[in-house]
Amino acid sequence: MLDELGAISGELLSHEVEKFAKQFTGKFQGDFDRAESDAKKYEAFLGGYITNAAMILYDNGYRDTAIKRLEQAKSILEARKKLEDETAAIKTRVEEENDSVDLSDILGLFGD
Repeated sequence: MLDELGAISGELLSHEVEKFAKQFTGKFQGDFDRAESDAKKYEAFLGGYITNAAMILYDNGYRDTAIKRLEQAKSILEARKKLEDETAAIKTRVEEENDSVDLSDILGLFGD
């Protein structure tokens, strides 16, 4: 049941982000170009969403859970970035050196 609630939360957030994008990303350009402006709006929306969710948990007495969830989100994002960077490095090496990917490359993605 908890996994299902988590999935519903993800779907709700995805829907809200789409709704937000359609409604606000074309407005209020400011001193930025379109892509930078949209990125700042997404950052404000999602940053506020995450922060407010953590604060609601915290204010309702779930302090440890709020901090745990924020740390978990940070860890997941850092792991994704590391995986993307390592994958890009392998692809670049393969393209530049006309090399092939071997098992050690793939295993290297899953550990230090």
